[in-house]
Amino acid sequence: MTGNFPNKSYISEFLILGFSDSSEQKVPLFLLFLFIYLFTVLSNLVIIVLICLDRNLQKPMYFFLRNMSVLDISYTSVTAPNFLNMIITENKRVSFRSCMAQLFLFNYLGTVEYMLLTSMAYDRYQAICNPLCYYRNMNPKNCYLLSGMAWVGGFLITLPITLSVSALSFCSSNQINHIYCPPVHPT
Repeated sequence: MTGNFPNKSYISEFLILGFSDSSEQKVPLFLLFLFIYLFTVLSNLVIIVLICLDRNLQKPMYFFLRNMSVLDISYTSVTAPNFLNMIITENKRVSFRSCMAQLFLFNYLGTVEYMLLTSMAYDRYQAICNPLCYYRNMNPKNCYLLSGMAWVGGFLITLPITLSVSALSFCSSNQINHIYCPPVHPT
């Protein structure tokens, strides 16, 4: 039983094919992707800390950039740690529930990204087209409202889709030709 929908699936786990099974490529691939992941997380943490500490950066544009940095850390953390674990342990199996959770988070964060980018576009529109009213229109309350709508709206949009996908029957191949779970193709 997945969510409120019974899964009539014969498949209880998926096999992530991703890269080759070459043992000599395992360590270099792991180190490369670990470096990229750590660089992504640390660089976004630096952005968040700098925006929080510098009073000159307490403006709507930087508020949304801070949200984008949190989003970027979350987005990469959905797939990268599991992928790194698969490289090292060579266990390429992902349970159905884990795959659906990864699908939800991946789509949720993607939706939030588009909504935050729309909010940032609105911020720039206000700055260019209404410069005299900019700080009235883009006050902290409105920035929090736009950001909150993005985070909550992404959840509300993605949840029904994920529940619908989890109710589908997956009875053919359990192999996924990617390095993470979301590209699931139901039959």
